[in-house]
Amino acid sequence: VSASYVEFQGQPASEVVFRDISDRKRAEKALIDSERKFRTFIESSPVAILIHRGEKWLYVNPSAEEITGYSANELMKMEFWEIVDPDSRDLVLQRGKARQRGEDVMRRYEVRIITKSGSERWADLRAEKIDFSGGQDILVSATDVTHRVLAETQLKKAKEEAEELAQKLKERAQEMEYKN
Repeated sequence: VSASYVEFQGQPASEVVFRDISDRKRAEKALIDSERKFRTFIESSPVAILIHRGEKWLYVNPSAEEITGYSANELMKMEFWEIVDPDSRDLVLQRGKARQRGEDVMRRYEVRIITKSGSERWADLRAEKIDFSGGQDILVSATDVTHRVLAETQLKKAKEEAEELAQKLKERAQEMEYKN
């Protein structure tokens, strides 16, 4: 509603204009509801979700804090590659910068990270270029796969030991045949 004073046939008068803003109000409410649902989803996701611009984190969800052991404030003061195992840092840094330049680089890979307490964890990372808050940013999702990686390592070791034992048994059996 807007009102103004005008002169009509030489007399002061009021001009009142009504606009139906119902559609706009419904759209605003839908946007607020959508944002609330999206935020709830991201904040409760078991997947770590992080966004970085340049070398600094702009956003981290609670799962990122849980996986790394760092608080959101601590993570946002760090370069995105700092939590990565030193053996892989250069690779992660190069890929991150190439992705920011728009180059097509591997989007998904596993990397070992070092938590705040100094322990090692494995993360299955996926990184995508996005437009967040008006800038070219990188969205990173990470799932903690430490248990799977350790189980695979133990399984591989057990398989190697079994193959080695089988080879020794085969050799021993051949020795026994020669003696007889």
